[in-house]
Amino acid sequence: MFEIRNEQIQAVNAPHREQFLSTLMDFVRRQHPETAAEMSDQELRGRVEFCRSRSEGHGMISERAIAAFVDLCFALRPDFDIRETWASKILSDSTLDGNQRAAKLLTVSRNYVGP
Repeated sequence: MFEIRNEQIQAVNAPHREQFLSTLMDFVRRQHPETAAEMSDQELRGRVEFCRSRSEGHGMISERAIAAFVDLCFALRPDFDIRETWASKILSDSTLDGNQRAAKLLTVSRNYVGP
């Protein structure tokens, strides 16, 4: 029987992960041009990676849910998930899956950042 080590899985997923990170960075540059312009590519990459990691910690694993979370990190603040009570409540709702959490965050956040 073969055993696939975690390192092997990460190696296989690395190219997709890098492409998705690049896509997220382009998305942020389009959606938040002023903020992105104030950051070097390395700083932007670091912030996007930080936000992506936080989203996955909240059970958001689909690209769409992760992108929504990253968008809110730039629209509100990088730690909105722990600083904003309304967001913390949504993210701790165990009846919602990651996609539902992301959708609800986007809907409720309109009260704080506009359409």
